[in-house]
Amino acid sequence: MELSLGLAKQVAVVLKDVGQVQLREFRRSQVVQAKGRNDLVSEVDKACETMLFERLSILGPKAAFFGEEYGFRHGASDWCWVVDPIDGTTNFLHGLDMFSISVGLCYKNEPKLGVVYRPYTGDLFLASEGQGAFMNEKLLPMLKPKSFSESLIAMGFPFKSEELYQPFFTASAEVLRGARDMRRCGSAALDLCFVAAGTFQGFWECDLSPYDIAGAIPLLKEVGAFTWDLQGENYVLGEGRFFIAGNPSLMEPFYSAVSPSYKSFFSTGQK
Repeated sequence: MELSLGLAKQVAVVLKDVGQVQLREFRRSQVVQAKGRNDLVSEVDKACETMLFERLSILGPKAAFFGEEYGFRHGASDWCWVVDPIDGTTNFLHGLDMFSISVGLCYKNEPKLGVVYRPYTGDLFLASEGQGAFMNEKLLPMLKPKSFSESLIAMGFPFKSEELYQPFFTASAEVLRGARDMRRCGSAALDLCFVAAGTFQGFWECDLSPYDIAGAIPLLKEVGAFTWDLQGENYVLGEGRFFIAGNPSLMEPFYSAVSPSYKSFFSTGQK
């Protein structure tokens, strides 16, 4: 499959159409189911994923499809659309406008093209490997050096993993000691897009799924951000429970603040 900004822009058109469906239903009564503890799905999630499947399958007919709600659909291919129809479902269901649609096109599990759209504001992020990252059609520059003490760090609570509460809060205390402040959007895709845009300087979370971050990783790569696992090595999509990303200039102190509490936890034999 040939990657291009043109393909990314075609995906963006699809996401804008799906976003209109979401805005029509936003802050209205929803049919909601619980997939697990604090893990919700609405009929809007399902309808939007079906719409994405139908439209993206035309753009990349030889690619497989992996979505949050229905899992894998058709095709044994090295290429795969990895899709979150509403990243930030809890926000969406509570009437909070911080939610997004995230689509990543991966080759052998490596995100190569990504598009993330925030319907409520119309903010659009897209990137294609080797062709730059864009926010609202404006090319994002390479990240400029920034110290950890100047940084605004985003994170995700381990809301589905009670055993990670203590490591998370220990790590958070260390970040607050070293950084300027912390924020949580409730949509990992948006958090990472804001890292790529230079609004946030770093992000970490545990137990993310591939569809949470596949759409944003290409943007991070195009602006020079690092994405690491718990060992401080390049993150491989879907492998390991720990994910950290950020501006290269502060990754060492950021990683040093966050990782020890998780390393200590996982070394006890916890999974």
